[in-house]
Amino acid sequence: MVLVVWCAIIAGAGAWSNLDPALLRPAVNLVSNCSFEAVGAEGQPLGWTVAEGPATVAVAAHGAVHGRNCLLVSTPEGQGVEAQGPAAWQSVRVEERVDYVLHAWLRGTSPSVGAPAMAVELRDEAGQSLGRQEASWEGVPGQWAAVTLRFTAPPGAHRAIVQLLCPPAGAEIALDAVSLTRADGLEPSRTPAAIGNFRAAFLQPTWALLAWEGAADSYVVEWRSATKRASWRRTEGIPENFYAIVNLAPDSSYQARVSPTVAPFYDEHGMPLVLGSRLRPSLLSFRTPAIEPRRWAGFKVWPAVHLDTFPDGVTAAALEAVEDRLYVLEARKGALYLSRVAPETRRVEWTKLVVEPAPEVDVVAPDMCVMGERLWIAWDSVPCSAATPLEGTRRCLTSWDLTTGLRGEILVVEPTLAGAGTSGGSVAPFRGALWLAWAEEPAGQQASRLVLAPFDPQAGLGARIIWDDCPASHPKAPCLIPTDGDLGLAYTDMPGLGSEGSYEPLLWASFVRQRFTGLRALLSFGRTSHPRGLRFGSFVLLACESKTRFDRLGTCFTDIWLLRLGPGAGDMTTMPYADDYKHNARPDLALCRGDVYVAYTKFEREPGASAQAPRSYGTYLGRLEPEVKPGP
Repeated sequence: MVLVVWCAIIAGAGAWSNLDPALLRPAVNLVSNCSFEAVGAEGQPLGWTVAEGPATVAVAAHGAVHGRNCLLVSTPEGQGVEAQGPAAWQSVRVEERVDYVLHAWLRGTSPSVGAPAMAVELRDEAGQSLGRQEASWEGVPGQWAAVTLRFTAPPGAHRAIVQLLCPPAGAEIALDAVSLTRADGLEPSRTPAAIGNFRAAFLQPTWALLAWEGAADSYVVEWRSATKRASWRRTEGIPENFYAIVNLAPDSSYQARVSPTVAPFYDEHGMPLVLGSRLRPSLLSFRTPAIEPRRWAGFKVWPAVHLDTFPDGVTAAALEAVEDRLYVLEARKGALYLSRVAPETRRVEWTKLVVEPAPEVDVVAPDMCVMGERLWIAWDSVPCSAATPLEGTRRCLTSWDLTTGLRGEILVVEPTLAGAGTSGGSVAPFRGALWLAWAEEPAGQQASRLVLAPFDPQAGLGARIIWDDCPASHPKAPCLIPTDGDLGLAYTDMPGLGSEGSYEPLLWASFVRQRFTGLRALLSFGRTSHPRGLRFGSFVLLACESKTRFDRLGTCFTDIWLLRLGPGAGDMTTMPYADDYKHNARPDLALCRGDVYVAYTKFEREPGASAQAPRSYGTYLGRLEPEVKPGP
C-alpha cells in the first residue's frame, strides 16, 4: 500500500527561528521525549529504542534547536548502504484515514546532504507493515534545516513507527524537535487499546495459560491466590496476547488481571507525564485442576516442582543419584552449587558452593556422574570479555568427595585442534574408568569435531579418540550413556543453520572397540541441543532441549523432549515434557529408587536470543514413575 506523502525543507542560517514550540507540546505531539531532554542512566534518550551498531548514537548537550539536548548519530567509514537503517525509533498509536505531519530539525556534514534522514512506517494491529516512506535532508552542511513528511494513515493503520535514520558512512547528523501531529491540528486520541475475551485458555495443576484480545504494544499481567489474603504478583512488558503463569498450587483458586502497558510520556522539557485515560484491568477467576499424571511410554509423568535452592539466576542444572538421595548441580552467576535433595519430597537438605566464581569467566553446560565415593563434575569455563570466547572456552573436570565433602583439583582439557575451544561435553563411568566427551569448535567456518578420552585420577587424561569421519557437518554437545557392552553417544548437528527452516537434529552412535558405529538420526525437527540420558532396563531414556513450534498458539518455544529408545536405539517414542509456554532448557536425568527424575531450568525468554540475559525461574525437578519397575 502506498502512503500519500509530501516533503518540505526549510534551511538556511538562523532557520531555527522558524521553530514552532506549539508543535512540541504533548497536547498535539504524539512523540515522547521529542527534544531528547530525558536521558537514561546509560546516556540514551528515554522513550526511544536505540539500535546496536554500527552507528554511534548519543545525546549531545550543546547546539540544540530546542532546549539543551539534541541527538547525534554518526556512521563510521567503510560501512555499506545496509548500515543506513534506523538509528533510533519510537512506536506511536495513530488513527486510520487521518492525515499526519512528521516534522524534525536536522544538521549534518557534507556526506549526509540528500541522504534519507527520517522515515515513518505504518503497521496494522497484527504488526504487519502497510507502507513506509522516507524524507531526505537537503540543508547546508553545518546548519540546521527542518524536514517535514506528510502522510495519510491508510485503512487498518494502528501504529506509526517514527524512525531516525543513520547517515551515510563517514557522516554525522544531529536531530532535534521531532513532532508527529494531526494535519488538522486537533488533539490526537490517546485512549488505550481495549482488552477483550480475557480467559484461561489452558489449565494445568501447576500453571495456567491466559489469553486475551487487544492491540496494545505490550501488557501487564497480575495474579494472586483467591483463597488467601495474598498480594498481587505481576509481570510487565508482555508483547504477546497470552501469558503462562507458573508455580501455581494444584486444585487452587486464583485471580488474574491484564491491562495495557502505560509507558511514561516525556514532554518537550523531559518531564514525565501520564496522558490519556487508564482502562480498568480485565479481571478473571480460575481454578487449577488436581494433580493427575500424564502417561507416556510406560511411565506416569508427574508435574515438575520448583526446587527450593535459588529463586532465579540459574542457567543450567545437572542431576545425579547416590543411594537414596539426589544431587543437583546448578550454574549460577559464574559459580557451581551442589545440593542434596530428598527424592520423595524434593526437599533440599543442603546447598554448598563447589566451584567459586572467577572474574570475567562464566560456567555453562555442567554435567556429573558418580564413580567410587566421588561425584565427578564437568563444566565449560567461558571467558566473558574475550573477542572470540569460543576459542578460549575450556572443558573442566573436578570431583567432590561424598565422605569428606572436599573438592578435588581442577583439570582443564586442552584442545587437540589448534585455535579451537573444548566445550559442551559430558562425563560417565564405563568399564571401570571415567570417560569424558567434548566438542572442539574452532573460530570461523572450520568444522568442529567430537573427542573422547578416558581419565584416571592418578595418571590423568588418557589418549584422545578423535571422531574424524563423523558424518555430521558441525557436531556438538556430545553425551555419553553406558549401555549393554558399549558406550552410547548422543549429539547434535547444525547442518541447517543460516538457511530457511533452520534445524539442528539429534543424532545417535555407539562407541564399540574404539570405533563409532550404529549411526542414527533421532530427532530431525526443530533446533535440538543439550542431550542427556541413562539406561533404564533394556531401554535408553534421553532428554534434550529443542526449539519447536507449538500448534495451540503457532509460536516457537524451547522445551524439553523425552525419548525412549528400544534395544539398539530402535522402537523410539517421544514426548514434549514441560509444554507450559515458557522456555525450558538444559535437562538432565537420574535414576533413584526405581523412578526417573528430570531436572531442568526455566526461562521467561529463549536463552541466547538477545544480548540481555533472560529471566530465570530457577531449577525444576520432575518425576517419571514406571508403571512396571524394571528388573535388575
